Amino acid sequence: MGDMEVEKSEVKNKTVGEYMKLGIICTMINGFGRRGYYNTQEIGLGRELERQGHEVTIYKCVKKTGGESIERVKLGNTLSILYIPVSSFGAHGCLDTAVLSTDLDAVLCFADNQIFLPHIYRFCARHEIRMVPYIGRTHSSSGGVHGFAMNALFHLGTLRWFRRGPAISKIEEVRQELLQLGVKDVKVAPVGLDFSVMKSDFAAYDRAALRREFGLLPEDMVICTVGRMGPEKNPLDLVEIYQQVREQKPCKLLLVGEGTQSEDLKTKIAASKWKSDIVLIDRKPAPGMLMEAARRFNIDLASSWIVGDGSRDIQAGKNAGCKTALLCADVVPPKLEQDWTATSLYNFVGQVLCGKKEL
Repeated sequence: MGDMEVEKSEVKNKTVGEYMKLGIICTMINGFGRRGYYNTQEIGLGRELERQGHEVTIYKCVKKTGGESIERVKLGNTLSILYIPVSSFGAHGCLDTAVLSTDLDAVLCFADNQIFLPHIYRFCARHEIRMVPYIGRTHSSSGGVHGFAMNALFHLGTLRWFRRGPAISKIEEVRQELLQLGVKDVKVAPVGLDFSVMKSDFAAYDRAALRREFGLLPEDMVICTVGRMGPEKNPLDLVEIYQQVREQKPCKLLLVGEGTQSEDLKTKIAASKWKSDIVLIDRKPAPGMLMEAARRFNIDLASSWIVGDGSRDIQAGKNAGCKTALLCADVVPPKLEQDWTATSLYNFVGQVLCGKKEL
């Protein structure tokens, strides 16, 4: 926390900077933070909290499929993760609070619109544990009756607890949604990244051979995106945007990731007039997907752009030696040491890749 003035916090009368026993809870079972995957946000946060002198336990729910037992993995001297098989409804895991330590000082919960959180709030209240939700979305990505039911359950249960205390949102857009829903105390903190899972030996591989394997020429400009192929990431829009760019400038599109919209994405690619210029790797490779893409396609990271809406994206780009662009609609965007700021992906593509000053 740096050289901060010592002050009393609201966490069991502890002072800022004093040792705390902390918990990080992830009830989502939709692949969020899976072992060996790049998006282990909770582990990145845990490592930083450990570095600051705290003891951290991560409670990660996984889908129960049989007679599995809880698995504990030690990640550091005072950092551990528990993989806990749980019953679930869709992506919503139901964590048995019996596995939680009663002497925790505070808990950060990757909450989003999870419906099985009120009993965790009550557990924390009974044991005087401060619980703060970390929220990246406020509504179900599913449509129809299922989505309606999930949203209704969220409003009747979890949202009421959000309104009782402080909350943290991943981006400003979600903060505004929460304020409109009656959550009065919301701060924005972009997600972190566990840099220990990033590959660093990509330069040792024969990138030219791998590039040829996927039909990419040395002179091809490659637009690459890595992430979940779900509605919250709008992967189908990427094909639309790429088609507009491709009409103006020769380039290839590389999509890396998987998700609920993977099949829809394949269908949209197949229907595109530029389908031969689009490469989809629909299974996420090992950790360090950015480095893996550079290795596979002989991408010059120094002349490449990493585009994202949070500090994790900017930090990852800087760490890999890329130029970085922050997507932010705020009048005064945050200073994350980004090289470029744009209000949307469409504007970034037009301004930077196509050279248009006004869009």
